[in-house]
Formats: sequence, C-alpha cells, structure tokens
Amino acid sequence: LGAVSIGVLIFTGVALMNTIESALNAVWKVTSDKSILSKIMSFWTSITAGPLAMIFSILWYTKVTALRHEYIAWSENAFSLIDFCVPFAVTLLVLAILFYTLPSAKVTVADALLGALFSAVLFEVTKRAFATYISLSTTYSKFYGVLTTIPLFLFWLYLTWVVVLFGAEITYQAGS
Repeated sequence: LGAVSIGVLIFTGVALMNTIESALNAVWKVTSDKSILSKIMSFWTSITAGPLAMIFSILWYTKVTALRHEYIAWSENAFSLIDFCVPFAVTLLVLAILFYTLPSAKVTVADALLGALFSAVLFEVTKRAFATYISLSTTYSKFYGVLTTIPLFLFWLYLTWVVVLFGAEITYQAGS
C-alpha cells in the first residue's frame, strides 16, 4: 500500500469510529467531551481489536463446522458447545469493551456486560441464521453470480448494526 492509501484507510477508520461514537452518544443522549488523545486511544483500540475479534468469531464458526464433518468421532455435543462458546465469548468481550469505552457517558462494567450479553446472543443467532440462508440460497448465486453478494453483504451489515444498537440501548436502560 502506498502512503496515500494508508492515509485514506486511517481517515476512513477514524471517520467510521467517530460515527459509531456519535450513534452511541445519541443513545445515551450526551455530547462528546472527550479529548483528542482519549478519542484516538479508544478509536485505535476499537479499530484494531473489534474487527479482528469479529473476524475470528466468524472464521471460528466456519472452521469448527468443517471439522465437525471431518472428525465425527468427537462427541457432537462437545463440538456444539465449543462451537458456540468461543465465538460467543469473543463477541461478548468486544461488545462490552465497545459499550464501556466509546460513549461519552459514564457506563458501569455490569451495564456494559448486560448489553453485550444481549447483543452477543443476537449476533450469534443472526450469524448462524444468515450462514444457513447463504448455504441454502445457491440458486440465486448461480443465476446472478457475484452481484448477489453485494446486497447480501449490505443486509448483513444492517443486521449487525441493529444488533449493536439494540445492545447499546439495553446498556443505556440498565444504567438509568
């Protein structure tokens, strides 16, 4: 990547995090009073840790599902438990950090964990339902090709954002 590409990537990441912070501040009905250094630190943490953890969660689901079919000798219950618990724990941790650090309001750890718990459960259910839908909808991709991935990806982003905002709302209501 060139210097311009890296600059655009950093600008886009900061702009995205600023939008997310604004949305969470709107849920808490506060305005941002964080210093620039504080914003940079919380944005940097979210920009690096958040996507990595979400990617890990999604990749874990696909790899363990593939292993389940390969190694049937293991107990099906053990695979199901591991398959659910690891991505769930990562998602819970990332969302709790997001709900605790990004809003400009004072959020307790317990409230952030409660909202993250609801969001993590919904995210896991949504992720599995969406993966099932994608695996069963091969007829559209045969007909339309790659064009089907664009609206499906946008729909997935919408669902994920609704889940995050729902968890933020629960976190806010728990603290008020």
